[in-house]
Amino acid sequence: MKKAIALVLALCMCCALLLTACGGSKVRDDVAPADVAAAVSKALGMENDLVSLDGTFLGLTGKSADAVGEHAILVVANGTSIDEIGVFKAGAMTVDELKALAGDYLDLYAEKTWPMVELYNPDEKPKLTGAEVKVLGNYVMYAILSETDRKTASDAFENALK
Repeated sequence: MKKAIALVLALCMCCALLLTACGGSKVRDDVAPADVAAAVSKALGMENDLVSLDGTFLGLTGKSADAVGEHAILVVANGTSIDEIGVFKAGAMTVDELKALAGDYLDLYAEKTWPMVELYNPDEKPKLTGAEVKVLGNYVMYAILSETDRKTASDAFENALK
């Protein structure tokens, strides 16, 4: 009898774990990166401050827009802030390739661009050195933002893909 109860309890635990794993957070795969980026910029309260501009990203990574595939890169247009987000969807490149590319971009940006940016606003450097890359399903996002704004952006990124 004890063995039967133990077996039933073990099966219940396995089912609960499977349901939690399968029924957890599902990620949509039908959202355009521009829409995800717009949701993030809105959550940050920066929808009027961020403009679409992928030239720096493409220039530093040496990739064409076609090679990268679906993406949206938003930067602050005022020149005194380094705030920037990039959202990519796997397709032309895999998620792993996009994650690596975003990481390489952040490294190259810090190495090649920082001395110029520092002349404008030295307080912005922690945003670049603390920049993060996040992966969710087939999407990759990098965020060059303050720590607080990175958390807000991460939450908005997740919510946009629910």
